[in-house]
Amino acid sequence: VRHNDGWLLIGAQSAGFIGFDDDVIPLGSHQEGFKEIRVAVRQAAITLNQMSVVYDNGEQHVISVGARVGAGTTYGPVALSDAGRPLKEIRIRARSRVIDKAVLATSAAVVEVWGRR
Repeated sequence: VRHNDGWLLIGAQSAGFIGFDDDVIPLGSHQEGFKEIRVAVRQAAITLNQMSVVYDNGEQHVISVGARVGAGTTYGPVALSDAGRPLKEIRIRARSRVIDKAVLATSAAVVEVWGRR
Protein backbone atom coordinates (compact mmCIF):
# COMPACT_ATOMS: atom_id res chain seq x y z
CA VAL A 1 0.00 0.00 0.00
CA ARG A 2 1.56 3.25 -1.11
CA HIS A 3 -1.01 5.71 0.20
CA ASN A 4 -1.11 6.77 3.88
CA ASP A 5 2.57 5.80 4.20
CA GLY A 6 1.52 2.13 4.23
CA TRP A 7 -1.05 2.49 7.03
CA LEU A 8 -4.44 0.79 6.62
CA LEU A 9 -7.55 1.81 8.53
CA ILE A 10 -8.61 -1.30 10.47
CA GLY A 11 -11.71 0.10 12.14
CA ALA A 12 -13.23 2.93 14.18
CA GLN A 13 -15.47 3.32 17.23
CA SER A 14 -16.81 6.22 19.26
CA ALA A 15 -15.68 6.52 22.87
CA GLY A 16 -18.30 7.21 25.55
CA PHE A 17 -18.01 9.78 28.33
CA ILE A 18 -18.97 7.70 31.38
CA GLY A 19 -16.53 4.97 32.35
CA PHE A 20 -14.26 3.23 29.93
CA ASP A 21 -15.71 1.63 26.80
CA ASP A 22 -14.37 -1.77 25.84
CA ASP A 23 -14.57 -1.77 22.04
CA VAL A 24 -13.74 -4.75 19.84
CA ILE A 25 -12.59 -4.29 16.26
CA PRO A 26 -12.79 -7.61 14.36
CA LEU A 27 -10.09 -8.31 11.78
CA GLY A 28 -11.68 -10.90 9.55
CA SER A 29 -10.26 -9.42 6.34
CA HIS A 30 -6.73 -8.82 7.69
CA GLN A 31 -5.52 -12.35 8.36
CA GLU A 32 -1.94 -11.59 7.31
CA GLY A 33 -1.32 -9.49 10.42
CA PHE A 34 0.54 -6.23 10.99
CA LYS A 35 3.99 -5.12 12.14
CA GLU A 36 2.67 -2.03 13.90
CA ILE A 37 -0.59 -0.50 15.07
CA ARG A 38 -1.52 3.05 16.08
CA VAL A 39 -4.59 4.86 17.34
CA ALA A 40 -5.78 8.12 15.75
CA VAL A 41 -8.30 10.30 17.59
CA ARG A 42 -10.86 12.64 16.00
CA GLN A 43 -13.37 15.21 17.36
CA ALA A 44 -12.38 15.08 21.07
CA ALA A 45 -9.53 13.95 23.31
CA ILE A 46 -9.62 10.52 24.94
CA THR A 47 -8.05 8.74 27.83
CA LEU A 48 -6.61 5.58 26.30
CA ASN A 49 -6.32 2.98 29.03
CA GLN A 50 -5.31 -0.17 27.15
CA MET A 51 -5.04 -1.89 23.77
CA SER A 52 -5.07 -5.66 23.28
CA VAL A 53 -4.11 -7.42 20.08
CA VAL A 54 -5.79 -10.83 19.95
CA TYR A 55 -4.19 -13.41 17.65
CA ASP A 56 -6.14 -16.09 15.80
CA ASN A 57 -5.24 -18.72 18.44
CA GLY A 58 -6.62 -16.55 21.30
CA GLU A 59 -3.25 -15.33 22.64
CA GLN A 60 -3.15 -11.63 23.51
CA HIS A 61 -0.55 -8.89 23.34
CA VAL A 62 -1.74 -6.41 26.01
CA ILE A 63 -0.45 -2.85 25.74
CA SER A 64 -1.03 -0.78 28.89
CA VAL A 65 -1.26 2.88 27.97
CA GLY A 66 -2.90 5.15 30.56
CA ALA A 67 -2.44 8.33 28.51
CA ARG A 68 -4.37 11.29 27.19
CA VAL A 69 -4.53 11.39 23.39
CA GLY A 70 -5.64 14.73 21.99
CA ALA A 71 -8.10 15.27 19.16
CA GLY A 72 -6.28 15.21 15.84
CA THR A 73 -3.30 13.30 17.25
CA THR A 74 -2.18 9.68 17.40
CA TYR A 75 -0.85 7.18 19.92
CA GLY A 76 1.86 4.94 18.58
CA PRO A 77 3.01 3.33 16.48
CA VAL A 78 3.36 0.25 18.66
CA ALA A 79 5.51 -2.57 17.25
CA LEU A 80 3.94 -6.02 17.49
CA SER A 81 6.27 -8.79 18.62
CA ASP A 82 4.56 -11.41 16.45
CA ALA A 83 4.42 -9.36 13.24
CA GLY A 84 2.70 -11.12 10.38
CA ARG A 85 0.82 -13.55 12.59
CA PRO A 86 -2.91 -13.79 11.79
CA LEU A 87 -5.03 -11.53 13.98
CA LYS A 88 -8.55 -12.07 15.24
CA GLU A 89 -9.35 -8.67 16.76
CA ILE A 90 -8.07 -5.55 18.48
CA ARG A 91 -9.63 -4.41 21.75
CA ILE A 92 -9.50 -0.78 22.83
CA ARG A 93 -10.34 0.47 26.32
CA ALA A 94 -10.91 4.24 26.21
CA ARG A 95 -13.23 7.09 27.13
CA SER A 96 -13.85 10.57 25.77
CA ARG A 97 -12.48 13.31 27.99
CA VAL A 98 -15.34 15.37 29.42
CA ILE A 99 -13.27 18.54 29.71
CA ASP A 100 -11.60 19.20 26.38
CA LYS A 101 -11.20 22.90 25.58
CA ALA A 102 -10.76 22.14 21.87
CA VAL A 103 -14.32 20.85 21.36
CA LEU A 104 -17.77 20.92 22.85
CA ALA A 105 -18.24 18.41 25.68
CA THR A 106 -21.17 16.92 23.75
CA SER A 107 -18.90 15.58 20.98
CA ALA A 108 -17.77 12.02 21.59
CA ALA A 109 -14.34 11.10 20.30
CA VAL A 110 -13.90 8.83 17.30
CA VAL A 111 -11.11 6.33 17.86
CA GLU A 112 -9.51 4.89 14.71
CA VAL A 113 -7.17 1.90 14.73
CA TRP A 114 -4.58 1.75 11.94
CA GLY A 115 -2.18 -1.04 11.02
CA ARG A 116 0.97 -1.26 8.91
CA ARG A 117 2.30 -4.49 7.41
